[in-house]
Amino acid sequence: EFIIGFLKANGKKKDKVFKISEGEYDTTHKIVEKFFSFKPISTRRYYAGEHTLSVVLNGNILAEKSFMLIDPKA
Repeated sequence: EFIIGFLKANGKKKDKVFKISEGEYDTTHKIVEKFFSFKPISTRRYYAGEHTLSVVLNGNILAEKSFMLIDPKA
């Protein structure tokens, strides 16, 4: 799974969990790729500012990074 902490209009963050894959693996390494588009959609509004991305494995956050989302119209 991965979690994106979306910045809301009031400046607070709201986490949204997305599923990548599920299964049991015999190897200690697995390469996983995922693409997420920030193009405008009717069910979610994106606000410019700092958001977070977290990688989750077995319910534990393995890594977390923040990133800036820039308004393309600005």
